[in-house]
Amino acid sequence: MVLQQKVEVTVADSHEIALMRQLYPELNIAFDIGEPHSLAWGFPPGTDNTLYAVIEQFFGKMQESSKLTNIIERYYGHMERFNYTESRKFLHHVFAARDARNR
Repeated sequence: MVLQQKVEVTVADSHEIALMRQLYPELNIAFDIGEPHSLAWGFPPGTDNTLYAVIEQFFGKMQESSKLTNIIERYYGHMERFNYTESRKFLHHVFAARDARNR
């Protein structure tokens, strides 16, 4: 909506902005509104630790085997390497293919 000038500004988290910049390379970040925070799992109070133990074991194995790193790289690695020119070129080809198909 910002790029269509329906609203002047918006607030979004860094992950959402990184994803959207792939489709809207002109999207700019004006400033950070706070410090980065870590994400965490939450468990209901009063429950046993069985689920927590299984999750700890699962992620421990994923990290030891580099599977977690590979998954993160596969699905999110491109966001770390944002390239304005390449994004514009990609979008140009997408729209050209769409237009050719609609003729």
